[in-house]
Amino acid sequence: MVIGKGLADAFLTNEDIEEIFQQAFVKWDMTGQKVLVIVPDSTRTLPMPLIFRLIHDRLASKAKSIDYLIASGTSAPVTLEDIYKNFGVTPRQLAGIYKDVNIFTHRWNLPENYATLGTISGEETDGLTSGMLNTEIPVRFNRRVLNYDMIIVLEPVAPHELAGFSGGNKLFVSGIGSPEVMNFTSWLGALHLRRDITGRTHTSVRSIIDLAASFIPASKLYICPVAREHGVNGLFIGEHNDAWEKAAELSARVHIVYSETRYSRVVAVLPESCPDLWAGVKGLQMVEQIVKDDGEVIIYAPHIKGLSSVHGMLLEQIGYHVRDYFLKRWDNYKGYPLMVLAHSTLMKPDGRYEEGKEHPRIAATLATGISPHACRKINVSYSDPSGINPDNLKPGQNGDLLIIPNAGEILYSVRDK
Repeated sequence: MVIGKGLADAFLTNEDIEEIFQQAFVKWDMTGQKVLVIVPDSTRTLPMPLIFRLIHDRLASKAKSIDYLIASGTSAPVTLEDIYKNFGVTPRQLAGIYKDVNIFTHRWNLPENYATLGTISGEETDGLTSGMLNTEIPVRFNRRVLNYDMIIVLEPVAPHELAGFSGGNKLFVSGIGSPEVMNFTSWLGALHLRRDITGRTHTSVRSIIDLAASFIPASKLYICPVAREHGVNGLFIGEHNDAWEKAAELSARVHIVYSETRYSRVVAVLPESCPDLWAGVKGLQMVEQIVKDDGEVIIYAPHIKGLSSVHGMLLEQIGYHVRDYFLKRWDNYKGYPLMVLAHSTLMKPDGRYEEGKEHPRIAATLATGISPHACRKINVSYSDPSGINPDNLKPGQNGDLLIIPNAGEILYSVRDK
């Protein structure tokens, strides 16, 4: 069963959202239960302060306990200031009205944080990936998932460059999963052509994600918003397939724009919420399908100064390359984390590597705070962001040039004929 509402051409009101929560928390009664709410970090688009208040209002007098776990993946640790801003609370409120709430942050690099819940066999991965990978995966998640009766999973649903769509069980794997399962699913996603996976609901990556999440013994309830910069188009609450598939269906209508035209150049203007190129690569990924062969995507983000707060040193060593560059030189790269190799390929989607030379389908140019020397080192082009007038970066097309604001939120695609 799913409780929710979706609008392709309008936003839900706060009253709509409150009514959905009211119905859902009557249907799923958590009286006397220990509840863990798993949420993304502040880089996702959703009305976190409103949802935090609504959950607390409906559970504070019923649940035995209410804890939150910020599924930060391999990002840098979340600060107290980040928590206050993301949840829309003050220190006084956390010590007062919300004193019954504990907020924890996932720490991916601490082995003692994980519990092994099972194993996905090589035979299973071979079958679920149609023979692309045959690897045994230990399924390990943040051990807090074992301490609760009910786990509420909150993540917005939108097209995703490696999993097809975000949301649902993906938050377990990419947010609180161990490096083994994150490496596997990231590299599996990178092995596909981008157009065959981004914005697709039924993918081999999603099959592995769902199987891994099935090892978690607690009951689960999924809150699946479909949100954009200016509002929430839909909200669905229920069991996984019911809620997530409804949200993905709506997301495909509001987050995917089909173009009849391909462009030689696209300028992807990244929002301030993208702190580094690890997150900012979405700006290229969400537009590359409408770029002509040998065209160019310029990532405009003067505020971005580095590659990744966690993986930056490895990316400086590896650089950005087409997928086949790694596959044909595997002995040189098989020791690197697969999630880092996967990220590298996202800047050079669907290119070729032949006779020792790379042939990317499109060129990637950084107009960011990353220096010309660093760009050369990591195998991407540089453009001085100070030479670009932000006032001229108005949405829309100018001949063979397309400018996209808030890039990374909307997937631009060419409709299949």
